[in-house]
Amino acid sequence: AAPLAYTAGGSGSPDAWFSHVGFVLCSGDEDWYLIDTSLGYEELYWKLRVLAAGAELCGAGCEQYTPPPGPENTVIVEVYSAATMELIGSEQSEHGRVWLDGEGLDSANDLLLRIYGPPEAAYPYDITFIAKSYEGEDECEC
Repeated sequence: AAPLAYTAGGSGSPDAWFSHVGFVLCSGDEDWYLIDTSLGYEELYWKLRVLAAGAELCGAGCEQYTPPPGPENTVIVEVYSAATMELIGSEQSEHGRVWLDGEGLDSANDLLLRIYGPPEAAYPYDITFIAKSYEGEDECEC
């Protein structure tokens, strides 16, 4: 799994985040990433956003692009504990937009992300991961 490095925050900061534009999923592939969540927080809350096939964060409700439903725009995301390989969360979207949130110390010792789709799926995608020591608010207020 490729490690993803934070671009802000970190140990001692109230939040840390990773954001990268420009990953590409090829037909029939799956991508794995490692996220370090051992940040020393007493409480851990995290948000994962994966936008594929041109999908925008808030979607049609905020007049942003939403790909038409179909296998070519389907993204599947699974989040595992890196220590135990226990599945912590998963989500699938045929519109190219996955939002996953989690909390608790079971997430505090590194996470593995698995991103894939059906054989027809081949698209660019973006990942944003935010780890916080406090529960945050909704990103979409149109």
